[in-house]
Parts: sequence; C-alpha cells; structure tokens
Amino acid sequence: MQASLRNNKRDRKSLFDKKGKQIDSTYGKFVDHKKMTTYQFQEFQKKIKKENALRQQKIFIYSGVSILGLITLVIYLLFFVKI
Repeated sequence: MQASLRNNKRDRKSLFDKKGKQIDSTYGKFVDHKKMTTYQFQEFQKKIKKENALRQQKIFIYSGVSILGLITLVIYLLFFVKI
C-alpha cells in the first residue's frame, strides 16, 4: 500500500510558490545608461522635495477653501433660509 501511494504521488504546486512564470515587461528591462554624480543626486532630491512641498500646499489650500465653503453653506442653510 505504501509503495503504491509513493509511486502514484504527484507534484502539487502551492498558490504561494514563487517558481511560476515570470512575466517580463513588454519594453524590456530597465537599463540606466547615465550615472548621477553625488552633486546631481542631491540636486535631484532637492527638486523632488520642492515639488512635493508645492503639491502638498496646493492640496492644503484646496481642502481649506472647500471646507470653508461647506461651512458657510451650512450656516446659510441653518440661519438664513426661512422654511
């Protein structure tokens, strides 16, 4: 009985098995032909930080204006509209 079970054993693949097919990108692998110097990398980091700060300021301003508009609308509807 044990011999027949051992002979009939099949390989089962786990869902979490990482040995499956690896799909490559359609454009090929990314190859960096240009290397940055440390000075260029620092300038790049400053540029990214500046862009992120500007984006956060825009989001803060837009959300503040929209919340202020919502509050004024609620005040108008509660106190100035007569039913």
